[in-house]
Amino acid sequence: MLVDQISMLNKVSSRLIFAALAFALARGRLAAEVTYEKLQRKGPATVHVVQAPLRSPTVELRTMHAFGKPLGLAPVSSQAALVTNAVVLAAINADYYERAGDFAGDVRGVQIMNGSLISNPGGNVTFWIDPRGQPQVAVVESRIQLMLSDGRKLPLTVNEFRGDDEATIYSPTVSRDVVPATGRSYFLEFNEPSSQVLATGQAYTAKVHAASGNDAAGMLLSIGPAINLPALSNGAELRIITATQPSLRGVREAISGGPLLVIDGKAQKFSANESDAYNLSTMIERHPRSAVGWNNTHLFLVAVDGRQKNGSVGMTLDELSAFLVELGCTAAMNLDGGGSSTLWHEGKVKNFLADGYERDVANSLLIVKTR
Repeated sequence: MLVDQISMLNKVSSRLIFAALAFALARGRLAAEVTYEKLQRKGPATVHVVQAPLRSPTVELRTMHAFGKPLGLAPVSSQAALVTNAVVLAAINADYYERAGDFAGDVRGVQIMNGSLISNPGGNVTFWIDPRGQPQVAVVESRIQLMLSDGRKLPLTVNEFRGDDEATIYSPTVSRDVVPATGRSYFLEFNEPSSQVLATGQAYTAKVHAASGNDAAGMLLSIGPAINLPALSNGAELRIITATQPSLRGVREAISGGPLLVIDGKAQKFSANESDAYNLSTMIERHPRSAVGWNNTHLFLVAVDGRQKNGSVGMTLDELSAFLVELGCTAAMNLDGGGSSTLWHEGKVKNFLADGYERDVANSLLIVKTR
């Protein structure tokens, strides 16, 4: 009997060991699905490419903002370190942003992070993963509105500088010190107790409430002095509509950039006159670049080294577009480049940093392996 029990225990132990090894090998294969490659092109140009599967059960694309908040600046490596519920395999800098002042880190376009709208659309080219898991790109316009009880509607921005003729809503994680002293500010109490964040494509009902010690944990509405609006009384009911065009309802991750580099598998062409503004002339000059591209099966994070003495000179947008088509992308979007360009893979920055150090940036795209 004892011999039989020992034999059975050995069989069970062997099965457990085999299962553990199989699981470990499976995790290793999943990690191996996300690959890094360093390529050389004419110019000379050094290109860093991370490739990831679009339809893996454990590989996801996420966005991150510095400190996990709507404002602020931090290196891409620090942003990657904020993720605690998954293993970050790769990351790249993303949108253009305000570099100084109270609103440093305010991105130009939309950002949706883990389902939370932390920056409203600004008519910029935007990349997102739809609820079916498919990558999408389009120019996204804001239709976000504040609806008053008397039926009046006001355009509403999210977590950005509020002008005198604007209305803005601020998340609990935004310092109240950045809210303009002019105009009127109101604390909001949402009917849904969990509504401390806004999702896109939703209609929220909230009431104005008197200031209290818990206001730091709530939403704040700021209305500019140039808006002809009577003071809102305590208990006044409001509606906030978080619509966009096209709709981003149900989207959990989205980030802006631009311009579009590849459309339907075709490289886009760019031109600018010598008299054009800096942001246009840089399109036809060689600079460090960052981009995100994809096809039916894979996603690509791409960084191009530049401004290297006796080394990589960078790429023009035409050259970058052509390279992305060569890589197999059917669609691609440009990201902030120059000194911001940072590609991080498995714990290390892979590209040449034009500033000589990792620049503080606003947000990033992450490829993660879920646990």
